[in-house]
Amino acid sequence: MDIRARIQRFFTPPTHLSNEQQRYFVLLTVACSTAFLAHALYLLLFYWMGLDVLIIQSIIALFVWAFAMWLGRNGHSQVSIAIAGIEFAIYAALGTYLIGWNSGVHYILFGAAVGILVSYKQTQLKAFWAGILSIEYILLYFTAEKIVWPGNLAVLHGFWLANVITAFGITFLLFWYQANLVINAEQAMNKAIAQSEALLNNVLPSVIANRLKQTEVIIADSFPDVSILFADIVNFTPLSQSMTATEVVELLDDLFSRIDVLVHKHKLEKIKTIGDAYMVAAGVPVRRSDHAEAIIAFAIDLQSALIAYNHETGRSLQFRIGINSGPVVAGVIGKLRFLYDLWGDSVNTASRMESHGIPNEIQVTEETRNLLIGKYTFEDRGIIDVKGKGQMRTYLLCT
Repeated sequence: MDIRARIQRFFTPPTHLSNEQQRYFVLLTVACSTAFLAHALYLLLFYWMGLDVLIIQSIIALFVWAFAMWLGRNGHSQVSIAIAGIEFAIYAALGTYLIGWNSGVHYILFGAAVGILVSYKQTQLKAFWAGILSIEYILLYFTAEKIVWPGNLAVLHGFWLANVITAFGITFLLFWYQANLVINAEQAMNKAIAQSEALLNNVLPSVIANRLKQTEVIIADSFPDVSILFADIVNFTPLSQSMTATEVVELLDDLFSRIDVLVHKHKLEKIKTIGDAYMVAAGVPVRRSDHAEAIIAFAIDLQSALIAYNHETGRSLQFRIGINSGPVVAGVIGKLRFLYDLWGDSVNTASRMESHGIPNEIQVTEETRNLLIGKYTFEDRGIIDVKGKGQMRTYLLCT
């Protein structure tokens, strides 16, 4: 593995961590690594300047930052942040008192404050650390000498510049990292919203989904003119008993997916599937005057699609198709799982047209047939006894 890959792996959080843990993993790894390298460089500088106390402090700091990094990478982010804050405060105090205010070491407190404000979520902890660092800054300002180290002023000025770059560089990186987090969070939120809306539109008609998103509490509408179709696979129950569970689901998924395409083509509304039955309506949730023509055209295409399916798969499935037209009530039920459904005698009658139908035939009620006179030809099936309805005259579409 090359060096670049090792570095990338070092800063990449494990996938099993939560999003919050991954954020702290990256933040603390970057911060602790930067602080570790900075103290290693300062150690050499303090050795050259002959500052024994700061040499010892820097050696200890190397172990402290390595330990803080280990804590942060292993889920103990809050402890790691606290250790980082303490180390920054100690370094700022020692450096300012032993070198002088003009060394610029106190600027590191700004980086520490920003890091803590960015890292901690608890307001109380943010306020506590803001108070501690502010008090330290004020004490240093009023008690520290401007220049303590007796060496070359040019070196002192260079050290001041290095501290300014380090402190404000850390501040900039933290703000940049936080800004990226906000941008990424917004992108993730927008993506999640888009996915939620896509799922909602898959479950509900888009018109209804939009009304639901506008916090409409109860969605219920009356439609005076709607056509409803039920299609059921003939003898599917005994057929499914000779198939595995996977085969049953694959068959229904393939067939019903083809029907979904036809629903979209004819601009109808799929209401639901009930076992091996498929329910579709025309005229809801958007009213249309040609609902009967649309549903009968769909039924004809449905028969053709089944013929194509049988030809492709070698099966010999048959549909019973029943259609009725009339008034319905439509609405959304459920809180955890939404369902857009239709109710009324027109729905029950359409279901009876299917259950009392003939395989490979499209059976319609007199109400639907009257809407299609002059547009389609029907064969009078005569009077049949319909469960729950009694005697009814029904018609078969001539194709």
